[in-house]
Amino acid sequence: MQYQRVHHSGGGSLVGSMVSGLAQSMGQLIGFRVLQGLGAGGLMVGALSLIGELLTPQKRGTFQAMSSAVMGVAMVGGPLAGGFLTEHLGWRYCFYINVPFGLAAFITVAVALKLPERRSRAPIDYLGAVLLAAVITSLVLLTTWGGTQYDWSSPVITGLIAVAVAGALALPAVERRAVAPVLPLTVFRSANFSWANAISFLYGFVMVAALTFLPIYQQAVQGASASSGGLLTSTVPPEAGCSADLLGRGGPFAREGSCRVVPQRPRTPPSSGRYGVGRGAHTGRRGRHDGRMHKLEAHEMPLHKVFSSDYDFRIPDYQRPYAWQEEQAVQLLTDLAEALERGTEEPYFLGSLVLVKESGQPRSDVIDGQQRLTTLTILLSVLRDLTDRAELREALHKLINQPGDPILGRKPQPRLRPRQRDADFFHEYVQTGGAIDVLRVLDRTALATDAQKAVRDNAAALHGELASWSEERRLGLVRMLGERTYLVVVATPDLESAHRIFSVMNSRGLDLSPTDIFKSQIIGALEDPGQSAHCARKWEDAEETLGRDDFADLFLHLRMIYEKKRAERELLKEFPKQVLDRYLPDKADVFVNDVVVPYAEAYAQIRDGRYQASSGAEQVNAWFKRLQQTDNNDWRPAALWALRNHEHEPDWLDRFFRALERLSASMFIRRVYTTPRVMRYAELLRQLDQGQGLDSPAFELTETERSDTRARLEGEVYLVGKIRKYVLLRVDEILSEAHGVKYDLPLITVEHVLPQNPEAGSRWTELFDEDQRGYWTHRLGNLVLLNRVKNSTAQNYDFAAKKARYFTGRGGAAPFALTSQVLRYEDWTPDVLEAQQKQLVDLLVAEWTL
Repeated sequence: MQYQRVHHSGGGSLVGSMVSGLAQSMGQLIGFRVLQGLGAGGLMVGALSLIGELLTPQKRGTFQAMSSAVMGVAMVGGPLAGGFLTEHLGWRYCFYINVPFGLAAFITVAVALKLPERRSRAPIDYLGAVLLAAVITSLVLLTTWGGTQYDWSSPVITGLIAVAVAGALALPAVERRAVAPVLPLTVFRSANFSWANAISFLYGFVMVAALTFLPIYQQAVQGASASSGGLLTSTVPPEAGCSADLLGRGGPFAREGSCRVVPQRPRTPPSSGRYGVGRGAHTGRRGRHDGRMHKLEAHEMPLHKVFSSDYDFRIPDYQRPYAWQEEQAVQLLTDLAEALERGTEEPYFLGSLVLVKESGQPRSDVIDGQQRLTTLTILLSVLRDLTDRAELREALHKLINQPGDPILGRKPQPRLRPRQRDADFFHEYVQTGGAIDVLRVLDRTALATDAQKAVRDNAAALHGELASWSEERRLGLVRMLGERTYLVVVATPDLESAHRIFSVMNSRGLDLSPTDIFKSQIIGALEDPGQSAHCARKWEDAEETLGRDDFADLFLHLRMIYEKKRAERELLKEFPKQVLDRYLPDKADVFVNDVVVPYAEAYAQIRDGRYQASSGAEQVNAWFKRLQQTDNNDWRPAALWALRNHEHEPDWLDRFFRALERLSASMFIRRVYTTPRVMRYAELLRQLDQGQGLDSPAFELTETERSDTRARLEGEVYLVGKIRKYVLLRVDEILSEAHGVKYDLPLITVEHVLPQNPEAGSRWTELFDEDQRGYWTHRLGNLVLLNRVKNSTAQNYDFAAKKARYFTGRGGAAPFALTSQVLRYEDWTPDVLEAQQKQLVDLLVAEWTL
């Protein structure tokens, strides 16, 4: 049986290696590597088992050390060989190389290995194996997904925790009863075994992390070739030293023929080295690795060079569709307009692009930056179609579309090709000259995809803004775009490398931050060592209380409190002039004691809802929870100002935050974009500094603003994904007369009473005709809150069944007052829905005095 298992494992490993080399996609490669790994795992266990079968105990130590030595040699030579094969033959040969060696070993085992046939009657511990695998898999997924792909409180993570804990508790009981346990608990009685495994566990952390992440760093950041990375890695592994040590210790054991303590003189520890690129096996789109350090290219490119024949931008189909909304498109134009108005010659950077691009070839697959590129193309097209100047129109058209050139063999084509599903639409209605006017009047409900709707909406919004500009101002914007607007273009010929670069560029490391620099300036200005140390400790305590990210945000809010206008440049350049110059060099301690410390405490009170007072604290903390349900933090500077200046006046704070939440909610519901929103809060801060307090005019909503807010509440709230839960939680809170407690539930979903797609012939289609369903389905009155995952089957139940089996929680009750109110109705008819809609809208209108 052992012979057969070795053969099966070897065969699985060989087949896995072969098909991995033949893989045509990343999904196939991952699947085939699983097959290869299963075979390799069997071989590793089989090798140790064969040593136990064939050798006496006295000889096993030496042969196990020899086996480890082979692993050490492989760890040293493998990365170098892998890099060489990748660079000169292609990454597939890293798998193909296993086949001849594997076949040789396979034949040798078949011819030379003769084992006695012995069958074990002990049952296989299937349950123990399943439990052990479940615990390990749950822990791996938990540490991989927790806090990144899923929130720690999400059902997926809590489910994994439950599986890991349950499996870990059940495993010992199962293993004690098993005849041949997969993990015999008695082995842990040996201190040698326990300590060896503990050390191996910790050692694995270091080794696996280094061999996984440092190769990425060498190739993606340092630009090392596959061979160079393999050479760097080959200097690292400590396995060779450990294996040599084991060989030395195995000899005395073999000679003595028994186990005893052998005194050892101190040995030189295994040599350490630099970790480099690990495997050297890339899966590049074009399979070319020339080994040159400059294969990774990064340049600051002016926009007229980005939209040139140097680049043929393609959006791969696996990318997300175009998703920027009007807010982001208009914000981009606003930022450009502000840079234009400043009138300086300072370069303006729009961000970065990450491309898969062969050096010297125009084709560029966009890995990161497609939203920005698409919006810039729309902007250029709007400018082209608005101008009356034929020469300018032609120049802009050439930025959008590459003209044909028979001398250079270039065909006329668009500079940017979106995903295949939207490419024809984009070319017809954006890139074609004069098409913007047609695009703006298209019926968005008739468009095929959300991306097409976003293109239409953003083109209309940009056209609406730019049409009010003079021709000269638009010309100035075009010149600024062409001459001093830049993108950082990062290009690599390898898809995996591009994705790694994207991950590195979007990761949040602990590089030197602006607040670290501000700290050095403030503490460095204090001449007294004792005072300097005391202020440094206070600064660090404040940063530790908030956390690094929130502490950095605090300084953005402080800049707003002091300057009372939207940021025009990065914090590192603006904050010293706008804030620190008021305190340096003579009042550095005042900045720490009167600014950093009290504002950090105010920030923590707002974030954590922990304001304290002899009375009225509950109401103030409830306002903090409500404000934090909006999708921005632009209200925070005003909130910080209020806590800093009126900390001991809870009644005043209650009235202040009621007014602030009303203003914030109205702008949130009306989807006011960043610039006017920030300007409104800046005006409020100016008025507060002037002593106008609760009577500040910036708090007041104009009749147009109130009317627009009411119209949004009366409209199809469900279709505006960012506001629907906030609006429903606010109205639920009003109905329950509570103070924000419902915000603390781990899971809250929004569901329809009248289904979105009722089944034909159901009672819903009898009660509501098609026009009524079209009008009422997504409005406030037809929505409820649930604290459970949505159920696509239950969504279409008739009303009675829906109430009993979907809307009620455990014990037959619903945790939300809004849902409980719906449960009281006998039936859900158009008249009932209309009354519900009016009641809920009226409650919000009264709450916000609209």
